[in-house]
Amino acid sequence: MTPKDRIHYVITQGGGQPNVVPAEATGWYYVRSPRRCEVDELYERVLNCAYGAARMTGTECEIELLGAIWEVLPNRTLEDLLASCMERVGPGKFSETHKEFAEEITKSFEPGYKEGFVKRESLPPEFADILLHEEILERPKEDPEPRGSTDVGDVSWCCPTAQFTTACNAIGTPGHSWQYVAQAGMGIGHTGTIRAAKILAEAGLELMTCPDLLEKAKAEFRERTGGTVYKCAMPERLQTSVSPNRQQVA
Repeated sequence: MTPKDRIHYVITQGGGQPNVVPAEATGWYYVRSPRRCEVDELYERVLNCAYGAARMTGTECEIELLGAIWEVLPNRTLEDLLASCMERVGPGKFSETHKEFAEEITKSFEPGYKEGFVKRESLPPEFADILLHEEILERPKEDPEPRGSTDVGDVSWCCPTAQFTTACNAIGTPGHSWQYVAQAGMGIGHTGTIRAAKILAEAGLELMTCPDLLEKAKAEFRERTGGTVYKCAMPERLQTSVSPNRQQVA
């Protein structure tokens, strides 16, 4: 495995009581890597481990593929457009009520967690003292390394695609947490979402009224794909079902 590969798992069914070998056990895995081709290679290795374990123990192994996606293909032309629209719309501004709520949320973080978050994200040290960010961060000069997983990746191999973020929670809020949900469902998340909607509207209007810009985005898309034709990573017989946003195997 490369340092950027990831295999996450949970034993969803491991037996009913101690000292009894269960007739059946079930595990659920996410197999992740920065590139689609790398996921395919790692996925085959995971399958071989499962089949090998079954053979060694004289048992049977059944595999069910639940979802499979591509990595996100960046488009700097559209990212530049979104950045300029973000400047025009301006940063989000939060009320005192929002800041009081964010302060209470921040108190629930483990000691030192926020400082560690700021360091991991390569943010300025002073961000550890800020509750809600109300400015526009400078864009990275190069394409960032892939992080997380999203089926937006599949879209990005079919047409020019770009993404951006707005402040919808207190700095340092852990992902997949109750703190994240609590803020997204109140005025903090609403403020960031409304700002995002305005940025998207600005960008959409500009693309509709500036055909040269749209063609530039398409030309970059053709260059980045390099002639690669998108093909859904899910087997054809499974493509009619809703697929989660990672390579998953049970």
